[in-house]
Amino acid sequence: MSPAISSTGPTGPTGAEVAARLALLAADHAGIITSDWSTKSAAVLSAVSARS
Repeated sequence: MSPAISSTGPTGPTGAEVAARLALLAADHAGIITSDWSTKSAAVLSAVSARS
């Protein structure tokens, strides 16, 4: 999905970048979103957003 979010940096994407991507995908009716953002906290990785 564009724009790409880097997962190779020392801390990966920011919490704001993750939240924005989640909202964008939920707006497109995504049911499950996976990532390689292993450096993010459990709170970020388990975030839930309503589909629009």
